[in-house]
Amino acid sequence: QEYLDAFPRQQVGIWLYDDLTREPARLYREVCDFIGVAPFAADLTPRNPSFTHPGAVKRFLARHDILRKMVRMLIPTALRTSIRTTDSKLSGRELIMRPQTKAWLKDYFRDDIIALHNLLPEYNFIRWLEE
Repeated sequence: QEYLDAFPRQQVGIWLYDDLTREPARLYREVCDFIGVAPFAADLTPRNPSFTHPGAVKRFLARHDILRKMVRMLIPTALRTSIRTTDSKLSGRELIMRPQTKAWLKDYFRDDIIALHNLLPEYNFIRWLEE
């Protein structure tokens, strides 16, 4: 609200994270157009997926400082990287929010979501309460 009070609406760019995850190339073009620059080559590949977790090997070594130092000295960096990647993939799991947590968050943020929806109705934020 403070930005919209201070600046004309056409000077305030608003985009949603959902749009970024669904259609990153389209959102990228919109942002470039909004700020008045020509789109340039950009790698839009996600870099930090939410489902990666430290694997069992990494958790074990985190608790054993001497072993971690020995591994660092004895195993080449490329091999350590490969082991770390495989370990994370094997033990990783997708994070899923519990329904009780989602219900609590909806209730907690209900007034803020309604206020945001009233401020920017074109984005239909009220759907967050209906999902």
